[in-house]
Amino acid sequence: MKTIYLIRHGETNNQDIFDSQSSALLNQFGKKKVQQLAKWLKQQAITQIYASPLPRTQTTAEIIAQILGLSITIDKQWLEIDFGNFEGKAFQEIIAEYPKYVKELCTLGDHFQYPKGEAIYTFKDRVWSAFRELFINTRDDPIAVITHKGVIQAILAKILNTPTVFLPIRIDPASCTVLKGKNENDVIIQHIKSSV
Repeated sequence: MKTIYLIRHGETNNQDIFDSQSSALLNQFGKKKVQQLAKWLKQQAITQIYASPLPRTQTTAEIIAQILGLSITIDKQWLEIDFGNFEGKAFQEIIAEYPKYVKELCTLGDHFQYPKGEAIYTFKDRVWSAFRELFINTRDDPIAVITHKGVIQAILAKILNTPTVFLPIRIDPASCTVLKGKNENDVIIQHIKSSV
């Protein structure tokens, strides 16, 4: 039985915008919450840490790794979806600038492609492939993955067999979603630990 801790990076100052590929850094509040989470994670016997290569996930991983005494494996498969032209914009700006694409986003679901960005179904395939690799290529010891909100939502959508990645589940910064399973096809959501 494998246990995987999916951890969203700590808070940045870009919380209310579409932010996928930026170099945003954790703010002080974000660092504090990650430190609190790391103390809880220390009790979970985690043996491996994987992280998306962006600064906000790497800093989150470094804080956790230091407290757990572990090294980090950086893997770009754990990157957030590429929002393309939506990058760096608040939702109200996007509605004003790209009304056609907002309508498509609402109607096409997983078949929507962000303008000059990634298609949702391609993103879901990428993330699920990375998730499967954890089951195929790692030991059964607990694993932590420091990643992004959209990545965690995509994995939960696959597990729950929902038609969309836009789930009514809160994935706060510095939160931890705990998954257990013998293989990628029998994973259960044990619990979601919100940031304290």
